[in-house]
Parts: sequence; C-alpha cells; structure tokens
Amino acid sequence: METTKTNILTTSLSVKTIGFGLFGTIFFGAFAYMALPTRKMTVEGVSYETGMLIVWMIFGSFVFFASACFIMLMTVRTFVLTDKNFLIKRPLLFLTKTIPLAEIKSVTEGDFKINPSHAGRNINVFSGDKTIIELKNGKKIKYNSFEISGYYIFNGELQKVRRNIKTKNATNANTAYKNYKYSGYGWLIFLIVLTLGLVYALIKQRLEK
Repeated sequence: METTKTNILTTSLSVKTIGFGLFGTIFFGAFAYMALPTRKMTVEGVSYETGMLIVWMIFGSFVFFASACFIMLMTVRTFVLTDKNFLIKRPLLFLTKTIPLAEIKSVTEGDFKINPSHAGRNINVFSGDKTIIELKNGKKIKYNSFEISGYYIFNGELQKVRRNIKTKNATNANTAYKNYKYSGYGWLIFLIVLTLGLVYALIKQRLEK
C-alpha cells in the first residue's frame, strides 16, 4: 500500500512574471498595432518597396517581443513540495511534471541578474538568485527568484526534506530574501504606467476619429 504524500509547501504565482508577461504583451502589442503596415505607408527618402520592408521589419520586431512576453505569461510556473516529490506546475497550460525527490542528485545555487544594455550602459532590472537541480539521469531543472514566488522559502524547505542532497553555494534564505525582496518591482511599475498611458492614447485617438 502506497503511503500518503504530505504536502509541505506550494508556491504562489509570481507577480513579477505575470506582470511583465501581461503588460509586456499589451505594451508591445500596442506598438505592433500602431506599426501595422498599410498600403498608404511611405518612408521618406527610400523607394516604396524598401520602405515597406522597413515597416514590416519594425512590425515584426514588436510582434516578436509581444509573443515572447505572452509565452512568459502562459508558461508561468508554481512548485509543490511533498515529502516524496517535487511537482512543477504550469497552471495556465494545465500541465504538471512530477519529480521524485530520490531522483535528485545535486542542487547548485548562484546569482541571477537581468541586465539589458542600452547605449553602452547596463541597466539593472532585476537581481536575485537561481537554482540548478541535477537529476540522476543527467537532466537539469533550472529556476530563479524572478519567476518563482517564495523562491528562498521553497529552497529552504527542499533542503530540509532532502538533507542528503549535495548543495553547493547555498544561499542564506533570510538574508537573500531581504536583499532582493523588492528587486524588479520598480521596473514593473514603470512598465505598467507606460502601458496604461499608451493604451489610453490609442483609445483616445480612436474616439477622436
């Protein structure tokens, strides 16, 4: 008879992943809408064919970024830890992957940063930590504190349950949580304000026609 599994911890949906995914989709989607090519479009100083090629490239780039944000939103993950298994759920896709804790070979932690560059300068959007779980079959599972809500609490509980896991460079949960607690939220608020302003401008423009 199979013993009952005890649910130890379930992480919630990441506000940062949903926020950047949702508003990023709307933001770049709105720009894609504004850049939608029409036969009336012309680009000064170039032929009609070259101008349309430029317009389609701009449109395509906005569609690409909107699609990337939408994929990030749809693939948001939550984790469930029991005394026997580690479950990875993608609630918006109704997918669940179960990994027995006995199959975990090692856990490695390190720094995770989102630092896009602009005009030769690095912009610090997010600073946190990442985890790489190596399984006995050679496969690796990667996640970070940006995409997982309660990342440090989850890692702490995982280490308690699997004390025999070889853990390298383990992060002090309380210290790291305090250091990175609000990382990324400033840029998220900035994106939300920009997106709402852009949507408002588009709606106002449509109403005035």
